[in-house]
Amino acid sequence: MWNMRRLSIHGRCSLIQCLIVSQLWYTMAVLPLPEWVQNDINNMIIKFIWRNKPSAIKYNTIIGGKKSGGLGIPNLKLKGHALALKWLKKFFCPEYCCNWKAIMCYVLRQYGNLELDYALFNIHFVKSFLEKLPVF
Repeated sequence: MWNMRRLSIHGRCSLIQCLIVSQLWYTMAVLPLPEWVQNDINNMIIKFIWRNKPSAIKYNTIIGGKKSGGLGIPNLKLKGHALALKWLKKFFCPEYCCNWKAIMCYVLRQYGNLELDYALFNIHFVKSFLEKLPVF
């Protein structure tokens, strides 16, 4: 349906942002998408942007910000990692109180004895990975 419209390349990118990717964020916040699904979605996005023609711009440029010459299409893999890590911010924020946090702390202390607080602070991420995470 949207392929029939004469949208500019920026119009197609806006459509992707508003209709497709926004619905993916909700799903990816709860469930991780397998890599093959991410690849299929990326391929569909590229085909839609270029109207089933060969891409005129490299993929890394397409996912770049508009200020750096890209089209502003988000990198699904990096956004998936960022959404998976987002719960850590809520978990370690002392002002954030909710049932899931209390239940998780109780289960880990009673049954796991994992000392989650210490274990998670000792995780070392590669700096280049952390720099690529999208801003919330």
